[in-house]
Amino acid sequence: NSNPVAIGNAKMTIQQDGNVGIGLTAPAEKLHVHGQTILDNNTTAAVSSIPTTVLVTDQGDATIGFAPRAGGTEASAIIGIDDSDSDKFKISYTINDIGAVNHFVLQSDGNVGIGTSSPGTLLHISRTTSNAELKIGTGGGYDAILNLYAPEAGGAQSQILFSDSVSAVGSIIYTHNSGGSDFMTFATASTERVRITSTGRLQVKGTSPYIEFPDSAADATI
Repeated sequence: NSNPVAIGNAKMTIQQDGNVGIGLTAPAEKLHVHGQTILDNNTTAAVSSIPTTVLVTDQGDATIGFAPRAGGTEASAIIGIDDSDSDKFKISYTINDIGAVNHFVLQSDGNVGIGTSSPGTLLHISRTTSNAELKIGTGGGYDAILNLYAPEAGGAQSQILFSDSVSAVGSIIYTHNSGGSDFMTFATASTERVRITSTGRLQVKGTSPYIEFPDSAADATI
């Protein structure tokens, strides 16, 4: 029969070429679904309406796997929810379960981890087997810019911290509008050593509060 087979008043259609349509009469691919779709592997079926085009739900890890090799049975990359790790959203390049590695992790609080399953900040990058490097690149004569934005409220700071396993021991901090002026400080061993004022004066921490260069309004060379 060259005509498509329609089941349930054309709610499901099977064409002669093998294409199957659900919710439409002219499926364009092997499986063509018109409308929202639920892939449900729970012991209790989902019954409420969904806010997305496709919902994947599972009693354990709700995941989708990608396997590029022909005839392969293992997923090379997995995306989904890790049920064994507080339902965190993960993207993992692995042939095992989604929690085997921590390539990309999104927690319910919005923190994102790369190389860590427990990001403690908005973006947490970790690598324990080799150097952890963050690179910002450009081309064609364009600038590579790292912009640490803080409002001009009194005392707000833009900070670069140099930490060890205990705490931040070194820092470069720009303080905005503290007492009506801005300044930048440099610290080692958790102690401020150098300060540059908003007028360009260089203050070096000594036995007295500061040694200041230049010591007059005229420019000086050190």
